[in-house]
Amino acid sequence: MHGLFIELMCDPVLGDIDRELVREYMERLAGVPHDSNRLRGPGKKYHGVDIQGLIKAAGTDRLELIGPGRAGRYVQKIGEAFKWATKSGYMRDDPTAGMVATLGPSEKVKDQDKRQLFDSAMLLRIFAQNWWRNGRSELAANGERKTAPYKYWIPLLALYTGARLNELAQLYLGDVRRSEAGTWHLDFNLDGEGKIDPSGKKGGDKRLKTINAQRVIALHPELIRMGFLEYVTALRDAGHSRLFPELGHDKEKGYGKIAGQWFNEHFLDGKLKIERGVGLSFHSFRHTFLTACDRIDMPDRMRDDLAGHAPVGSTGHSTYIKARLADEHIATLSRLSFVLPEIAPFHTADGMRALLDAMKRRGNLAQLKARRAKIAAKAS
Repeated sequence: MHGLFIELMCDPVLGDIDRELVREYMERLAGVPHDSNRLRGPGKKYHGVDIQGLIKAAGTDRLELIGPGRAGRYVQKIGEAFKWATKSGYMRDDPTAGMVATLGPSEKVKDQDKRQLFDSAMLLRIFAQNWWRNGRSELAANGERKTAPYKYWIPLLALYTGARLNELAQLYLGDVRRSEAGTWHLDFNLDGEGKIDPSGKKGGDKRLKTINAQRVIALHPELIRMGFLEYVTALRDAGHSRLFPELGHDKEKGYGKIAGQWFNEHFLDGKLKIERGVGLSFHSFRHTFLTACDRIDMPDRMRDDLAGHAPVGSTGHSTYIKARLADEHIATLSRLSFVLPEIAPFHTADGMRALLDAMKRRGNLAQLKARRAKIAAKAS
């Protein structure tokens, strides 16, 4: 982002950078193709093309532009450098001061939330796998079911709720709840023992990214059609307490580590051969969900509730207006639709057997690591 400012504005000296120049930068930036560094990378079509040449190519080649929304995020980023330069005595004033505060919610999304979404073609590729087409696990040569239930459910839950990976991976069965009005929903909370507060200071195995991440999200009718509630019931009947007991806990990355490695490295990169560095990852489900919410003209306040973002507005607005409940969300959420292949309902009995096989593999792996640790300790 800093490099693009230097290139687009011809590397101005600090003394010439004022608010007028920053506003001009925002106007020019909106017409620059998105992800210009990648487009001009080695082996790419526009390798060696300067920024002005890339801007000219944008019209004829119909390249996606940065646009006014993303331009605000760029100003926010270079403003961090100007703020530091002002405090350090290199500049008299920060030319971006006060400009970032006027940006809308879509322009203040963090870096990780600016990853690309999964378009319809990509969703069709992702959900064309056998375990979604058949609702059953794939079988290994030894007869074991090699597709753990989380591989079926977590991507679908992410698509239809926009929840973060670790938020889904750490869910307890008690977090799947039904309102008095009968609306089934996921409750992302810090209730009960063994939970971690947003600062991460308390012991336990569950945490939320921020205090605003405590929220409820109604279950989309498609998730219910696919048999999610039947699977939850089967897990309860089998004596489990967690929604994905096959996922082990990592002290740093929580329960989402294994699921993230599987989806990003083994599935997207390994199986689908998606080029790394193009902005696609598991987090793209969240971007896809929030974009779909915008397409159906969902109210900003409701979208912030579902995303777990701090509401935009005055202190009174953010403090005293409670988040909408699942009963208020469900009618709007039910309007969300995605272009997907036909997905078969989850076969609960097969899924429970797949769960046992997955937990067996995790137990064997833990034992193997323990044995290796003992051997290493003796050797030292």
